[in-house]
Amino acid sequence: ERFFLHIVPDAASDLPSKRRRAGFDNLDFDFQEHGAVVDGGCVVLVPLPRYGIARIRTGQFNADWGIAWRAEFAPDRH
Repeated sequence: ERFFLHIVPDAASDLPSKRRRAGFDNLDFDFQEHGAVVDGGCVVLVPLPRYGIARIRTGQFNADWGIAWRAEFAPDRH
């Protein structure tokens, strides 16, 4: 299923103007675009925006039956 990847910035002004109303950058993708199977596990590498990130929401969804799984977290600021 397709992955969703929503990046919520520290400041809404960092978003492209067309994304400000939603409040997050939408970086949704299909596994074959950014993923690979390594040692039997799935790995995904997606370039993130350069602005400060407050929250990251990710998971997988299907247009017919909705969200399969999701996770949300704040990145480590170290």
